[in-house]
Amino acid sequence: ERAHALFHDLPVRDVALWNALMTGYSENGMDENVCIFLEEMQLEGVNPDHETFACCVRACGSLEDGVKGQELHIEMSKKGFNDEVISSILVDMYGKCCLLPEAHNVFSKMEDQNVVSWTSLIAGYTNHDYGEEALACFEEMQSKGISPNSVTFICVLKACGSIQSIDKGSQIHHQIVRLNLLENDIIVGSALVDMYAKHGFLEKAEDLFDQISSRDTMAWNALISGYA
Repeated sequence: ERAHALFHDLPVRDVALWNALMTGYSENGMDENVCIFLEEMQLEGVNPDHETFACCVRACGSLEDGVKGQELHIEMSKKGFNDEVISSILVDMYGKCCLLPEAHNVFSKMEDQNVVSWTSLIAGYTNHDYGEEALACFEEMQSKGISPNSVTFICVLKACGSIQSIDKGSQIHHQIVRLNLLENDIIVGSALVDMYAKHGFLEKAEDLFDQISSRDTMAWNALISGYA
Protein backbone atom coordinates (compact mmCIF):
# COMPACT_ATOMS: atom_id res chain seq x y z
CA GLU A 1 0.00 0.00 0.00
CA ARG A 2 2.84 2.38 0.85
CA ALA A 3 4.59 1.61 -2.45
CA HIS A 4 1.35 2.21 -4.35
CA ALA A 5 0.71 5.50 -2.57
CA LEU A 6 4.22 6.76 -3.33
CA PHE A 7 3.86 5.62 -6.93
CA HIS A 8 0.72 7.69 -7.46
CA ASP A 9 2.29 10.77 -5.86
CA LEU A 10 5.05 10.85 -8.47
CA PRO A 11 4.55 13.41 -11.25
CA VAL A 12 6.17 11.20 -13.91
CA ARG A 13 5.94 7.42 -13.98
CA ASP A 14 8.27 5.69 -16.41
CA VAL A 15 8.50 2.00 -17.32
CA ALA A 16 11.07 1.29 -14.56
CA LEU A 17 8.65 2.54 -11.90
CA TRP A 18 5.76 0.54 -13.34
CA ASN A 19 7.97 -2.56 -13.36
CA ALA A 20 8.93 -1.98 -9.72
CA LEU A 21 5.27 -1.77 -8.73
CA MET A 22 4.28 -4.87 -10.77
CA THR A 23 7.16 -6.91 -9.43
CA GLY A 24 6.29 -5.98 -5.87
CA TYR A 25 2.70 -7.11 -6.29
CA SER A 26 3.75 -10.31 -8.04
CA GLU A 27 6.33 -11.25 -5.41
CA ASN A 28 3.72 -10.80 -2.70
CA GLY A 29 1.21 -13.14 -4.33
CA MET A 30 -1.06 -10.46 -5.82
CA ASP A 31 -0.67 -11.48 -9.45
CA GLU A 32 -4.22 -10.50 -10.36
CA ASN A 33 -3.15 -6.85 -10.16
CA VAL A 34 -0.18 -7.19 -12.50
CA CYS A 35 -2.04 -7.36 -15.82
CA ILE A 36 -4.35 -4.56 -14.69
CA PHE A 37 -1.28 -2.39 -14.18
CA LEU A 38 -0.08 -3.31 -17.67
CA GLU A 39 -3.29 -1.92 -19.17
CA GLU A 40 -3.07 1.21 -17.00
CA MET A 41 0.52 1.96 -18.01
CA GLN A 42 -0.31 1.54 -21.68
CA LEU A 43 -3.27 3.91 -21.31
CA GLU A 44 -0.81 6.46 -19.88
CA GLY A 45 1.31 6.07 -23.00
CA VAL A 46 4.15 4.13 -21.35
CA ASN A 47 5.44 1.27 -23.48
CA PRO A 48 6.13 -2.02 -21.67
CA ASP A 49 9.62 -3.43 -21.94
CA HIS A 50 11.18 -6.88 -21.63
CA GLU A 51 10.90 -6.90 -17.82
CA THR A 52 7.25 -5.81 -17.91
CA PHE A 53 6.23 -8.64 -20.20
CA ALA A 54 8.27 -11.18 -18.23
CA CYS A 55 6.50 -10.17 -15.01
CA CYS A 56 3.05 -10.29 -16.66
CA VAL A 57 3.62 -13.71 -18.25
CA ARG A 58 4.77 -15.12 -14.90
CA ALA A 59 1.60 -13.70 -13.32
CA CYS A 60 -0.54 -15.42 -15.97
CA GLY A 61 1.20 -18.70 -15.15
CA SER A 62 0.53 -18.30 -11.43
CA LEU A 63 -3.13 -17.47 -12.14
CA GLU A 64 -3.37 -20.24 -14.79
CA ASP A 65 -4.79 -17.63 -17.16
CA GLY A 66 -3.83 -19.11 -20.51
CA VAL A 67 -6.07 -16.76 -22.51
CA LYS A 68 -4.31 -13.64 -21.22
CA GLY A 69 -0.97 -15.41 -21.53
CA GLN A 70 -1.58 -16.10 -25.21
CA GLU A 71 -2.59 -12.46 -25.79
CA LEU A 72 0.69 -11.33 -24.22
CA HIS A 73 2.62 -13.84 -26.33
CA ILE A 74 1.13 -12.37 -29.51
CA GLU A 75 1.86 -8.82 -28.35
CA MET A 76 5.46 -9.71 -27.47
CA SER A 77 6.00 -11.36 -30.85
CA LYS A 78 4.80 -8.21 -32.61
CA LYS A 79 7.21 -6.12 -30.57
CA GLY A 80 10.13 -8.50 -31.19
CA PHE A 81 10.51 -9.83 -27.64
CA ASN A 82 11.51 -13.37 -28.60
CA ASP A 83 14.71 -14.01 -26.67
CA GLU A 84 15.54 -17.16 -24.72
CA VAL A 85 14.55 -15.74 -21.32
CA ILE A 86 11.07 -14.78 -22.52
CA SER A 87 10.71 -18.13 -24.30
CA SER A 88 11.58 -20.01 -21.12
CA ILE A 89 9.00 -18.00 -19.16
CA LEU A 90 6.41 -18.73 -21.87
CA VAL A 91 7.11 -22.48 -21.67
CA ASP A 92 6.57 -22.32 -17.92
CA MET A 93 3.36 -20.28 -18.28
CA TYR A 94 1.83 -22.54 -20.94
CA GLY A 95 2.75 -25.61 -18.90
CA LYS A 96 1.03 -24.24 -15.78
CA CYS A 97 -2.06 -23.40 -17.88
CA CYS A 98 -2.21 -26.96 -19.31
CA LEU A 99 -1.58 -25.61 -22.81
CA LEU A 100 1.05 -28.26 -23.40
CA PRO A 101 1.14 -28.20 -27.24
CA GLU A 102 1.79 -24.45 -27.03
CA ALA A 103 4.50 -25.01 -24.42
CA HIS A 104 6.19 -27.62 -26.60
CA ASN A 105 5.91 -25.39 -29.66
CA VAL A 106 7.69 -22.48 -27.95
CA PHE A 107 10.27 -24.86 -26.50
CA SER A 108 11.04 -26.48 -29.87
CA LYS A 109 11.97 -23.08 -31.32
CA MET A 110 14.47 -22.27 -28.58
CA GLU A 111 18.13 -22.39 -29.56
CA ASP A 112 19.34 -22.72 -25.97
CA GLN A 113 17.25 -25.49 -24.45
CA ASN A 114 18.83 -25.44 -21.01
CA VAL A 115 17.93 -27.31 -17.82
CA VAL A 116 15.50 -24.56 -16.74
CA SER A 117 13.42 -24.68 -19.93
CA TRP A 118 13.53 -28.51 -20.02
CA THR A 119 12.37 -28.65 -16.40
CA SER A 120 9.53 -26.19 -17.10
CA LEU A 121 8.32 -28.43 -19.91
CA ILE A 122 8.65 -31.60 -17.80
CA ALA A 123 6.82 -29.91 -14.90
CA GLY A 124 3.96 -28.94 -17.23
CA TYR A 125 3.47 -32.56 -18.29
CA THR A 126 3.90 -33.90 -14.76
CA ASN A 127 1.50 -31.50 -13.06
CA HIS A 128 -1.27 -32.34 -15.51
CA ASP A 129 -0.83 -36.13 -15.24
CA TYR A 130 1.03 -36.73 -18.49
CA GLY A 131 3.63 -38.89 -16.80
CA GLU A 132 4.75 -40.79 -19.89
CA GLU A 133 5.38 -37.55 -21.79
CA ALA A 134 7.28 -36.11 -18.82
CA LEU A 135 9.58 -39.12 -18.66
CA ALA A 136 10.10 -39.05 -22.44
CA CYS A 137 11.23 -35.42 -22.16
CA PHE A 138 13.52 -36.38 -19.27
CA GLU A 139 15.17 -39.07 -21.41
CA GLU A 140 15.55 -36.73 -24.38
CA MET A 141 17.04 -34.00 -22.20
CA GLN A 142 19.72 -36.34 -20.88
CA SER A 143 20.44 -37.75 -24.34
CA LYS A 144 21.38 -34.20 -25.33
CA GLY A 145 23.92 -33.98 -22.52
CA ILE A 146 21.90 -31.73 -20.19
CA SER A 147 22.15 -32.71 -16.53
CA PRO A 148 18.94 -32.55 -14.46
CA ASN A 149 18.77 -30.39 -11.35
CA SER A 150 16.87 -30.97 -8.09
CA VAL A 151 13.61 -29.57 -9.49
CA THR A 152 13.85 -31.84 -12.53
CA PHE A 153 14.26 -34.89 -10.31
CA ILE A 154 11.29 -33.89 -8.15
CA CYS A 155 9.10 -33.58 -11.26
CA VAL A 156 10.12 -36.93 -12.77
CA LEU A 157 9.73 -38.75 -9.46
CA LYS A 158 6.20 -37.38 -9.26
CA ALA A 159 5.65 -38.60 -12.84
CA CYS A 160 6.88 -42.07 -11.88
CA GLY A 161 4.44 -42.12 -8.98
CA SER A 162 1.51 -41.06 -11.19
CA ILE A 163 2.07 -43.82 -13.77
CA GLN A 164 3.23 -46.46 -11.27
CA SER A 165 6.64 -46.89 -12.93
CA ILE A 166 8.78 -48.31 -10.13
CA ASP A 167 11.53 -49.46 -12.50
CA LYS A 168 12.08 -45.97 -13.86
CA GLY A 169 11.79 -44.55 -10.37
CA SER A 170 14.54 -46.88 -9.16
CA GLN A 171 16.81 -45.79 -12.01
CA ILE A 172 16.28 -42.16 -11.08
CA HIS A 173 16.95 -43.05 -7.43
CA HIS A 174 20.41 -44.37 -8.41
CA GLN A 175 21.13 -41.13 -10.30
CA ILE A 176 20.18 -39.10 -7.24
CA VAL A 177 22.48 -41.18 -5.03
CA ARG A 178 25.38 -40.74 -7.47
CA LEU A 179 24.90 -36.97 -7.32
CA ASN A 180 24.75 -36.99 -3.47
CA LEU A 181 21.35 -35.30 -3.54
CA LEU A 182 19.59 -37.70 -1.18
CA GLU A 183 21.32 -36.52 1.97
CA ASN A 184 21.83 -32.91 0.91
CA ASP A 185 18.42 -32.05 -0.57
CA ILE A 186 15.47 -32.73 1.71
CA ILE A 187 12.88 -32.01 -1.01
CA VAL A 188 14.41 -34.57 -3.38
CA GLY A 189 14.62 -37.06 -0.50
CA SER A 190 10.96 -36.47 0.36
CA ALA A 191 9.97 -36.92 -3.29
CA LEU A 192 11.75 -40.30 -3.34
CA VAL A 193 10.00 -41.39 -0.13
CA ASP A 194 6.69 -40.35 -1.67
CA MET A 195 7.38 -42.23 -4.91
CA TYR A 196 8.20 -45.52 -3.15
CA ALA A 197 5.31 -45.12 -0.71
CA LYS A 198 2.83 -44.61 -3.57
CA HIS A 199 4.04 -47.84 -5.14
CA GLY A 200 3.50 -49.69 -1.83
CA PHE A 201 7.22 -50.19 -1.13
CA LEU A 202 6.83 -48.98 2.44
CA GLU A 203 9.94 -50.65 3.84
CA LYS A 204 12.02 -49.00 1.14
CA ALA A 205 10.27 -45.67 1.75
CA GLU A 206 11.01 -45.84 5.49
CA ASP A 207 14.64 -46.81 4.85
CA LEU A 208 15.04 -43.73 2.64
CA PHE A 209 13.21 -41.62 5.20
CA ASP A 210 15.77 -42.65 7.83
CA GLN A 211 18.58 -41.45 5.53
CA ILE A 212 17.22 -37.91 5.36
CA SER A 213 19.30 -35.90 7.80
CA SER A 214 16.81 -33.09 8.49
CA ARG A 215 13.23 -34.31 8.13
CA ASP A 216 10.51 -31.70 7.68
CA THR A 217 6.72 -31.91 7.42
CA MET A 218 6.92 -32.85 3.74
CA ALA A 219 9.02 -35.94 4.46
CA TRP A 220 6.81 -37.04 7.35
CA ASN A 221 3.64 -36.50 5.27
CA ALA A 222 5.04 -38.61 2.41
CA LEU A 223 5.67 -41.53 4.78
CA ILE A 224 2.39 -41.17 6.69
CA SER A 225 0.38 -40.96 3.44
CA GLY A 226 2.07 -44.12 2.17
CA TYR A 227 1.07 -46.09 5.25
CA ALA A 228 -2.43 -44.61 5.24
